[in-house]
Amino acid sequence: MEDTSGFYKLEDDNWQYAPNFVYAPNYELLRENKDSYTYPVEGWTWYDESPIEELSIEEAVIVEEPNSL
Repeated sequence: MEDTSGFYKLEDDNWQYAPNFVYAPNYELLRENKDSYTYPVEGWTWYDESPIEELSIEEAVIVEEPNSL
């Protein structure tokens, strides 16, 4: 079974997915610290499983490059 855990954000009817980290100018979210954040953080929330019911994980926009936000 595919691991779909990670940070998710719904923006403009499109899901963004970052399995390991989110880097932004004013914050960073790291998988290893997922339990220490108060969600949502700028729209991002941690999910142990994909919240995307009607779509497959492949249809989410994967963002996991520094400064890609």
